[in-house]
Amino acid sequence: MDRQAIKFFPVTLTCRLRHAADNPLEFNTTHVKVTSPTQITTTNHHNGSDGVAFSLDRCFDIGISNQYVYDALEPTLIGTVLSGYSACYLCYGHTNTGKTHTVFGSTDDDPG
Repeated sequence: MDRQAIKFFPVTLTCRLRHAADNPLEFNTTHVKVTSPTQITTTNHHNGSDGVAFSLDRCFDIGISNQYVYDALEPTLIGTVLSGYSACYLCYGHTNTGKTHTVFGSTDDDPG
C-alpha cells in the first residue's frame, strides 16, 4: 500500500472531572484537579506530596454542564468531518464515572 494513501485521523484527548463519591473509600488517597484548560494534576491526600501532571487537549472541571462540553468539542468534530475524516466521540472510564450522563444527559434541562 502506498504510504501516501494512508490517511491518519486526528485524536483529541479530553478529560471531564466529576464529583467524588459521597463516601470515598479509605484507599482513595489521590486528588485530581484541573490546573489549566489543558492540564490535570494529581496530589496525594495523606502527605500532600507533589503529584503528577497530565497534559491533554482539553480538560473540563467539576460542575461543567453537558452543553458546555458539547459546545467546546463540537467545532473540532465538525472540522474533522469537513476535512474528510471520520469522527466519533468515545467515552472511556471506570464504572459510575459519568460516561452515560455525559452522552445521554440526566434531564431535559441537561441533555447529553
